[in-house]
Amino acid sequence: MNRELFVITDAPKKDGLCMIYRCKKPKEKKKKNFRELPYFRKSHMRASTKLSPDKKNHEPLASAAVCFLPKYCQYVDHKKCKLFFILNPNKMNHRVAVMSASESIPDHLIRVIECKQGAVRAVRFNVDGGYCMTCGSDKSVKLWNPHKGTLLHTYAGHGYEVLDARGSTDNSLLASCGLDKSVMMWNVATGEAMRKFRGHAARVNCLAFNEESTVVISGSMDNSVRMWDLRSRKYDPIQVLDEAKDGVMSIAVNDNEILTSSLDCYTRIYDIRNGKLVSNCIGDSVTCASFSGDSQCILVSTTNSKLFLMDKDTGELLAEYTGHTSRDYRVESCFTASDTHILSGSEDGHIYCWDLINGTLKNKLEHKGSQVVHSLSPHPSDPLVLTATLGQVWLWGKPPEIDEDT
Repeated sequence: MNRELFVITDAPKKDGLCMIYRCKKPKEKKKKNFRELPYFRKSHMRASTKLSPDKKNHEPLASAAVCFLPKYCQYVDHKKCKLFFILNPNKMNHRVAVMSASESIPDHLIRVIECKQGAVRAVRFNVDGGYCMTCGSDKSVKLWNPHKGTLLHTYAGHGYEVLDARGSTDNSLLASCGLDKSVMMWNVATGEAMRKFRGHAARVNCLAFNEESTVVISGSMDNSVRMWDLRSRKYDPIQVLDEAKDGVMSIAVNDNEILTSSLDCYTRIYDIRNGKLVSNCIGDSVTCASFSGDSQCILVSTTNSKLFLMDKDTGELLAEYTGHTSRDYRVESCFTASDTHILSGSEDGHIYCWDLINGTLKNKLEHKGSQVVHSLSPHPSDPLVLTATLGQVWLWGKPPEIDEDT
């Protein structure tokens, strides 16, 4: 299907509209649900009239609109229901993912998995989304194929409840942490416990691998973030980040940056390569913080039942999302795979879904029989999300396509 491509400038005009540029048709790569386009060049673009149809080259754009926010612009052709999502449009060397807006919201319950490991403290997709890990109050970590609902392996060795788990980029290692104040490394294939790092003085809430999966980073209620080198034979942390004044609740890693959230009302971004620290005071205790797909924004969850979308570099508040309940529990939030919507758990038994740009509530996913949905994990590329409540994991996605010919 032939479609026009547009780039929207970052600077709005006097009338509040952005200048739209039409791009020449580049070579395309097909990949599952979206098409990744080659790098933009200025020679590929020519000026186009603002929001007025060009009858010679394409069909009239019915109900077209431009929404402007710093770092994010979108051009929506409602007639074709396609969303052209431009990441940092001032820089023409950024790749652009073109995806249907409606395809990016997982709103259909596919499967409920009974984990049989007590209360499920966390659920995590692996790096490619083919498998997932669940952390249980019975001191175990379980590896699943959530698409089939089958249990693949159980890893037991922690002394108390397991609170978080992550898989390495090559899927050969699994890291877990919990109430026993330790970080454990597992061989995924054999289930063998390879290493056990001790050093935290309180429970370890969260952990993450670096990009190369050579370092594990853990955050604890002892107010510290510790880095453990998997290539070294030593069991001491190679670096300790102790700027937090209260417990560290979440860790997100992106290239050379580490994003942490803390109950002291701050988010902190550590630039390891340049040795810089950027702290932002949110005003309420922060239970979760995550990077957007383009790493230009961060999403922050607080105990005041509010979500904030903030510019990573300047700390500017871009959007605020409300409606869910998050006061007494550590409730997680995330971006969808396409970065077009925001998902958050809630203490009323629902997953809330907002539009990223205008902040409107798009959907509520009900978990019948549950009170608190505290953990969720988005699929890295497809419109799927895993949620955890009580002793169950719920897989949400899109409803199966119905063949019109049958």
